[in-house]
Amino acid sequence: MPISIYDKMDPFNRQTINLLKNDRLYLFSDGISDQFGGPNGKRFMNNSLKAALLETYAPEIKDQKRLLENRINEWQAFINPKTGHQYSQVDDICLMGVKV
Repeated sequence: MPISIYDKMDPFNRQTINLLKNDRLYLFSDGISDQFGGPNGKRFMNNSLKAALLETYAPEIKDQKRLLENRINEWQAFINPKTGHQYSQVDDICLMGVKV
């Protein structure tokens, strides 16, 4: 369901989640998963993002930010066989992490 006016407007559902100290919440746009790259020129996808969040976990969230930026840069560093250039950013990349 988009956060805007759409042809078919379904109501949003309210959910409650109990958080504990040191839990982390991540909010992100679809842009990060839409980035092309990798050895086969595919999109990064949500499963890759989830895996990257788990693999880059660091005690300090600022360190995880740096590791995630490196991961996306490495993903896009592959050469696009059609252009002969590295993949470039195709959509916004917005990811916010909050440590409780």
